[in-house]
Amino acid sequence: MRRSWSCPPGQGAAMPGRRGGIRLRFDPGVDPEVRRALMQFVRWLQTQYAFPVRVPVYVRAAERLLCRDGDLACGTFLGPSDPEQEPYIRLAVGDYLQLLAAWGQDSALASILRSLAHELTHYFQWVRDPVGIRLRTSPDWSGRRIAAPARPYTITRMCMRICEVHISF
Repeated sequence: MRRSWSCPPGQGAAMPGRRGGIRLRFDPGVDPEVRRALMQFVRWLQTQYAFPVRVPVYVRAAERLLCRDGDLACGTFLGPSDPEQEPYIRLAVGDYLQLLAAWGQDSALASILRSLAHELTHYFQWVRDPVGIRLRTSPDWSGRRIAAPARPYTITRMCMRICEVHISF
């Protein structure tokens, strides 16, 4: 999160004509302990980082999310190429009770918070480049810089919880 999250509080006030901030939206059925931990984490994040474009986080009670390409994931970020639209994050937390039984409360909640932090990293990357045009080195190794074609949206997904190694501290 070091340099990826480049909006310290006070510096990145809402972009002109845009709402800023981060907002959590919970499905009914989300475990109260997960809800509390996410709310506490987001409150802390707001003291450390500015969110210049509003990003709603939809917290789902499902174990996995179905992505547009048919894959399953624990978290997704969608950043539209139209700068007038807002990005959003979806987070699946329905596997909390399984994680709780296998890993204990601290590690289970840490895994969910890590999923949110991962998706927020993509949010900050999108804030720096909302259109999705990235410069890359041309394949002929000439050193020229060329623009990659614009994508209609930027989407990422994460499903680390099923393959993470549990480490006790």
